[in-house]
Amino acid sequence: MALHKLAQLTVRISSGDKAMKFPTLFISHGGGPWPWMMDEWHGAYDRLSAALRRLPDDISGRPQAVLMISAHWEEKTFTVQTHPAPGMIYDYGGFPDYTYRINYPAPGAPELAQRVQGLLQGHGIAVSENAQRGFDHGMYTPMAVIYPQADMPTIQPIAQTWPEPGRTPVSRSSTGASSR
Repeated sequence: MALHKLAQLTVRISSGDKAMKFPTLFISHGGGPWPWMMDEWHGAYDRLSAALRRLPDDISGRPQAVLMISAHWEEKTFTVQTHPAPGMIYDYGGFPDYTYRINYPAPGAPELAQRVQGLLQGHGIAVSENAQRGFDHGMYTPMAVIYPQADMPTIQPIAQTWPEPGRTPVSRSSTGASSR
């Protein structure tokens, strides 16, 4: 139920004199830090890279900020990232050492985080904030291709509220637990 409510919320941005709605997109982040390893991948991510580079033109406008929900962060309640300059989380393994020094210094969007919190609370959804969490590779991998200048303010709210840490929708449904 809570995810359904979240999906119905529309964040409007201001563009000149009119409000614009941008699409909600599912974007694959591919495997690990692939944008920094294109030579090693020998073309495996060429199509994804091209599609992500086209995205700003495809959406016909530039949003003020991006709200990117990541599957790489779980909490007991909806949680919104509020740091104005989130650091980096290297939540992958087995890649070359240099990939653990990647820096994608996109700004956070604390005002958007507050708005998201207010919208969720206004729909009866409990929400917390986290001012320490950095960006995970589910964010910076595609965003480094979409906005290579790292100039797009972004927040990562967590939209997965599993009642038991480590339990995914698959493991919950396999035990007969209902989804929210």
